[in-house]
Amino acid sequence: MATSEWRALLVNEVNERDLYDGRLDGTSSKIIPISKVQLPIEDPTKAAVLSWRWDGTHGIIGSRNVFGAIHQARVMGIKYLFIDAISIDQRLSGDDLLCQVVEFSKLYQSIQVLAAYDVRGSGIWRTIRRPWILSEVQLFKGNPTRITYVGHVVTGRLNATETSSIYFEPVLRSVWNQNLTGAVLGLLCGFFTMASISDLKYIIPSRARLFQIAYNILSRNDHLLTVAIFCQMGDQKSFEYWSGITNVVFDRYALITANVANHNQDYTANAKIMLDGVHVATWEDEFKSSTQYHDCSLDALDNFEDVVLKALDVAQFRGLLTCPASEPGSTTRDTTKDPIINTRLLDLRLLGLNDEA
Repeated sequence: MATSEWRALLVNEVNERDLYDGRLDGTSSKIIPISKVQLPIEDPTKAAVLSWRWDGTHGIIGSRNVFGAIHQARVMGIKYLFIDAISIDQRLSGDDLLCQVVEFSKLYQSIQVLAAYDVRGSGIWRTIRRPWILSEVQLFKGNPTRITYVGHVVTGRLNATETSSIYFEPVLRSVWNQNLTGAVLGLLCGFFTMASISDLKYIIPSRARLFQIAYNILSRNDHLLTVAIFCQMGDQKSFEYWSGITNVVFDRYALITANVANHNQDYTANAKIMLDGVHVATWEDEFKSSTQYHDCSLDALDNFEDVVLKALDVAQFRGLLTCPASEPGSTTRDTTKDPIINTRLLDLRLLGLNDEA
């Protein structure tokens, strides 16, 4: 593990209820206990990185996931908890921010992880496929330590979040070998939301400059389809994707149905994806009426990158579009051994948070 230094939350010095209620907000009179920690540390069991679904009212303030993670970290004897909202300098921008995000992401590959994604009314199957979360959990594979999922419930109430800790491991394993195409198409079809889709450049840093140009020039839907196809380049696997792409309105893209084969109530539909009138990808949707299941696939043609660069009027700058930051998972690492995966389910009411908190 390469040496690095990050700001970490001091688990034994923070009161998670005060942090949740905003009585600690980082101002001069309400200091959040933070210290710079150099990795690797002598005892690796004393440090962990948090992968979480942002659910607070203001960053980590008001977050049940952060509340539960701090409590669980203390139970596990963890002293230092690395949280992106604390560890990454939020004042940075451009390539400086990009490089720091990439470097921080490498922690998910090398030290123990606490994962907390519960949000009331949203199940783990959909949550884990959100772009930011999916990009992080894919880095867990090959982590030589341990992944602990921290779920939470309210006493006497059974809901979708309660089952998240039960299904975390099988869902996690099911997405380890997927790419980000499905997550981006989920944004395109409205199944997910993202504060700013321009942040996709931080999730796929090797294409960051190109994606920023596409974001500035293309419409929202055209931009997302461009990103989705780039994620699929060189990967011809079929996954369960969102079938709603055929109902999306594009500006410069068009889906042209090439063939529909009907088998009773089942069907297989093939479409050409055109960009400025040029065939750049193919879409296939196989529907099974017995299960109401769509098995869809997206395949990029070899000419896709050239057509996109021409469409963005940057073909002559191809060499300058390479980013200084590489994908965090692109370095050589052993992914043949899986980390230890544990789950913990916390009762919020017993920890001092009531149902309406």
